[in-house]
Amino acid sequence: MLGALMLAESFRPSLLPRTLVTQVGLSALAAVTGYAIGAVAGAIGRVIITRITGATASARFVQPIGLSMAVIAVAVAFAHASGRLQLQAGQRAALGLDAAVPSTLLVLVGATVGAILMVLLGRCLRGGARRLGRPLTARLGWSPRSATIAGGVLETAICLVLVAGLVALVRPVSASRDRRIGAGERPPVSALRSGGPGSRISWATLGVQGRRFVAGGLSVREIGHLRESPTAVEPIRVYVGLMSAPTPAARTALAVHELQRTGGFRRAAIVVATPSGTGFVNPVAVDPVELMFGGDVASVAMQYSVLPSFLSLALDGSASADAGRRLLSAVLARVRRLPPDDRPAVYVYGESLGAYGSQAAFAGRGIAGLHQVSGALWIGPTEASGLRKELLAGATTGPAREPIVGGGAVVRFADDAAGLREQGQPWGQCGRRTYNMRQTQSSGSRHRWRGPSRSGSASRRDLEFRRTWSGGRCSRSSRC
Repeated sequence: MLGALMLAESFRPSLLPRTLVTQVGLSALAAVTGYAIGAVAGAIGRVIITRITGATASARFVQPIGLSMAVIAVAVAFAHASGRLQLQAGQRAALGLDAAVPSTLLVLVGATVGAILMVLLGRCLRGGARRLGRPLTARLGWSPRSATIAGGVLETAICLVLVAGLVALVRPVSASRDRRIGAGERPPVSALRSGGPGSRISWATLGVQGRRFVAGGLSVREIGHLRESPTAVEPIRVYVGLMSAPTPAARTALAVHELQRTGGFRRAAIVVATPSGTGFVNPVAVDPVELMFGGDVASVAMQYSVLPSFLSLALDGSASADAGRRLLSAVLARVRRLPPDDRPAVYVYGESLGAYGSQAAFAGRGIAGLHQVSGALWIGPTEASGLRKELLAGATTGPAREPIVGGGAVVRFADDAAGLREQGQPWGQCGRRTYNMRQTQSSGSRHRWRGPSRSGSASRRDLEFRRTWSGGRCSRSSRC
């Protein structure tokens, strides 16, 4: 029954929508974990009851009850799966992905088969531990229980070695996939994009996600049409891939050089984005800024890993934090060399592991450290973030999911657009606004930025990009 309930919870939407294979694997793992916990708890309970009462429960009495509870749990799991798969479809639609909803029955059958295979694997491992322990019983006179435990330890060591070998293969495989260029991918023809004419960065070294980032975004025509303005300009997009330079320091210097080459420091704003583990930069966060500024913005990102975020955090250690600190420090240092009236506003963005890396540049200074930038958007920051802990420590009121820090004048935690409502105080004056979104919900998620006071709103596909101001215009050099 516990396995069925955990199976139902596995369909809860996460920060990003899951593929069918990922969902089936996750659901199978959740179900077998619940089964294992239930089996262990049941065994312990039976031992305790037997020792206290001296009697064992009749199978004729226990089995019908257990079967009835299991049927109810499976029905609950099916109901939860159907509704939550619909929510994940809304997430995919919001990101411009295929919004088709996979068959609930297909996912549940796949998860059940996967869970059964895992249980069989577990029983094979148990049998292997007993087999490895038999020589200890036969030759050294160990008790069967002690010999089985020793066999289990040896078996665990063997499995860890095998897992380490598989993990070691992940990096070269991921790197090989990152180098692969699709048949329809072509270098940009604009000099305002990395990998384009005049760029020191080769198109082939940008990686899969870097090439998508550089090639994506709204065109000047689209921006002008949505803003109903003829003054739109082409946005600048700079991306430095892991293969573009040999060291983090060299990649940072190359990113700053690209911004200088493309005229990024002469734009109204610069967005410093820290990507997720694979180098992914969510267009849902970057496209709205380019639209709001009429294209007068430069976005820059630097890849630090080719692994998925959870593996990158485990195997690459502080690579994301190091990349976030290096790139922001270099950009701010270059901006401060400009005359005050010519300095662009600097915004930072990160999602998932990217949020963790981006926030590392501010850790140890709390809210005061945030004033070196004009604003920030962090989606799904990890529990390990030092800045997140500092901000939560300063929360004075509000629910646990949306704590209010300093009256909400500078920092706001939110799960969705409704959470960005006024929290006791209006947003701070001028452009210095910071958002810290704990997570995105499914369909209808809105990511709001507040930038220089250029009025207007526009919509594209299912996403709404808008901004509101409480009054006053700010020059591009304003600092609050």
